[in-house]
Amino acid sequence: MSFPFSDKFSYVKDRFVNALWMIRNGKLNLIFKSIYMELSHRVMQLRVLFFHGRNPDYSKLPGSTYINKRKVIPPSYRPTVSRRSPLPVLQVDKQAISTELDNILSGLLSGEKSQS
Repeated sequence: MSFPFSDKFSYVKDRFVNALWMIRNGKLNLIFKSIYMELSHRVMQLRVLFFHGRNPDYSKLPGSTYINKRKVIPPSYRPTVSRRSPLPVLQVDKQAISTELDNILSGLLSGEKSQS
C-alpha cells in the first residue's frame, strides 16, 4: 500500500530528476514550459475546488474527461424503434471462384518448382 506522503515525495523526486536532465541538456525553455504546465494544472484544481466543492459533478465540469458514451447526441426528439435490416441475398459465381482458385494454386505450385 502506498502512502500519500511517499506518493508526493516520489512525484517531487521525478520532477527534480527531469529538471536536472533538462539543465544538463540545455533545455531551459522546456523547464519554463514544465513550470507553466504544473502551475496551470494547480490553478485548474483550485478553481474546481472553489467553484464546485470537494465532490463535483464531473459531467458538468469544463474540460472534464467524463464522457457518457450511451448519451444520444443530439438527443432524439421522438422515441426510436430498432428494426432488423433485411438479410442480403448472397449469390456466388462458381465458375469465377474456381478459376481464381486454380490461378492461386498454379502460382503456388510454380513457385515451389522454381525454388527446388
